[in-house]
Amino acid sequence: MVSSIKVILALTVMAILAYTGYAIKCHQCHSAITPNCEKEIGPGLDCKKISPPQFLEVFFPALNATGCKKDVYDFPEFHAIIRSCFYGNINNIPEDCRTDPNCEICTTDGCN
Repeated sequence: MVSSIKVILALTVMAILAYTGYAIKCHQCHSAITPNCEKEIGPGLDCKKISPPQFLEVFFPALNATGCKKDVYDFPEFHAIIRSCFYGNINNIPEDCRTDPNCEICTTDGCN
């Protein structure tokens, strides 16, 4: 009985550590500032080390990124790519991104 409780406790601790230690890695750049942003380079930055936007911190102070986001702005006189961490519900992607072919959200390291 005692040994089974120890095993369950050890597995629970390991699961919590694995969950809290994982953070998705995404590219973070703006092509107007960083020309290399046009290309996907390297595995990306740990989103856990990057603060979410201020308007989200007010409501969710310990919010973790759930995915990566890539926005492409392509106008006649302006072209830009913005790569960033995504902090929303991956199962409920905002309507503006769902209907915008220039907006991509993904859930694997460096996918944006």
